[in-house]
This record gives sequence, structure tokens and C-alpha cells, in this order.
Amino acid sequence: MGRIPILMYHSVSTVREGMLAPYTLSPKTFEAHLAHLVGNGYRTYTVPRLLEALAAGALHERSVAVTFDDGLADFHQHALPMLVRYGVASTLYVPTADIGGTVGWLRKHPADRRQMLTSEQLRDVHAHGVECGAHSHTHPQLDLLRADAVTAEMRRSREVLEDLLGTRVDSFAYPFGYHRRATRNAVRAAGFRSACAVGHLVADESLDRFAVPRLIVSDTTSVAELQLLLQQRTPSPADRALVRAKDLTWRSTRRFLRRTSGTNRCEAARLTHYLTPSDMSPIT
Repeated sequence: MGRIPILMYHSVSTVREGMLAPYTLSPKTFEAHLAHLVGNGYRTYTVPRLLEALAAGALHERSVAVTFDDGLADFHQHALPMLVRYGVASTLYVPTADIGGTVGWLRKHPADRRQMLTSEQLRDVHAHGVECGAHSHTHPQLDLLRADAVTAEMRRSREVLEDLLGTRVDSFAYPFGYHRRATRNAVRAAGFRSACAVGHLVADESLDRFAVPRLIVSDTTSVAELQLLLQQRTPSPADRALVRAKDLTWRSTRRFLRRTSGTNRCEAARLTHYLTPSDMSPIT
């Protein structure tokens, strides 16, 4: 098994507005994606199950992991019923500070005050077999924080989810995909067994369990474009080096913006860059 596409969704909703609009799929499009996966013989996994199968050499020839970031309430309303109907396994990464409220990390943008999942909805999501992983507590840019703040974010998010769901939480996803070596070490120290990044690369057997690459699914991802993501070639060493170099450049840019333009501009820029953080054409 040379290629392992891990899909990264955010929102399934009839409402598309604000800075989250590029990450919001219509229910019709999302259902078409699920029908395509099931109809073409893909076996879907949660992230932990995929990593277990990979370690055991037991991955299906057509394997894919379906992940959701941010814990938005529309997951329960629109995505969950379809995931259950199609029998598609998935992992949902939840920032815990805003459970039952609105999206806290975008409060400066009124159009983005989307509803988050409530505690009751999260328990229902868990009861339907969706793996719930941590996505930090307040959804910050972890790679720009002090070590003690990073540790607090990770441990608090895990504690809240474990208390809420009554189960062990092993999975983590870096907000915005941002991480560095110290961040990855903090994930291990906090007791997690894996952590998802972004990367815009297909995973393979050599993946780092604490920097699992994912492919962003956007509002413009048609079924044909989804198939291109699923068929994306295994990244070469040059592909990986290019992504690392551009990630380092972007981290330096965010630090500069924070120092010279204040937090607001840095916060806005991070989402603009999120959709195509490597500023590169898709690897096909």
C-alpha cells in the first residue's frame, strides 16, 4: 500500500459566509463524495484504525481516512446522518473551549460566529461510532506559543473530551495544521498516540504518526476533483522538502505580522493561507 489519502473536511452546511466559506460543502456535494467513496470500493477508517492497519500491514487496497476539524454544529445536523447512512468511518477533531457556544477563534468576524457542537451532540456523535479527537482547547497557532502554553492547550483539550465522552482520547490535530518539532514532542508528552497536520500530501508507509499529512477538501471540490485527490501520487523527497521549506517561510511571516501589525492581521492571514499553505500546484 503505497498511498493513503486522508481527507480533511470542516463544514457541511447550506450556509456559506465569512472566512469559513471556502471550507463549507453543501450537503448535496458531501453526499456525492460519500457515494463516490462507497461506490468505488474505498474502505474508510478512523485515524487510529488506519494507523493500526498500516502498522499491521493490513490496509485495504483502496483505503481512505475521513476527518473533520473544528467541531461545528452542522456536523451533527448534516454530516453525521449521511456518514451513518453510508457506513463511512470518520474522525472528528474538537477544540474544547467553545463546546456549546460559537466559534471562539473567529469572534472578531461576526459572519463566522458559527454554532459549535453541544456536549449532548458530541455524546451522540460518539455513540454513533465517530472517533472524537482533540483539536487543542482554544484553537491557537501552537507553533507560535511558549512551551508551557502548548502543553496546557493539549492537556486541557484531552481532559475535557475524556470527561465528556467517558473514553480515552488518543488522537490530536494541530489547529491550522501548524506544528514544529517542539509541538510534536508536546503531543507525545501529553499522551496522544497520533497527530494530524495538513501538508497537502498523500500519506504513505513512511508517515510520522505525529505529523500525519492530510488533503483539504474545499467548497469547490467536485466528485471529479475528489477522485484526483484520491489518486494523488506518493510524494517524493523533493515534494516533502518543498512543503517543509514553505511552511518555515510561512511561520516566519506569521511571526513578523504578529510583531509589526498586531494579532488581528496575523489571525486573518492564517486562514487566507490555510487553503493552499504551500502555494504550490496540486501534486497529481
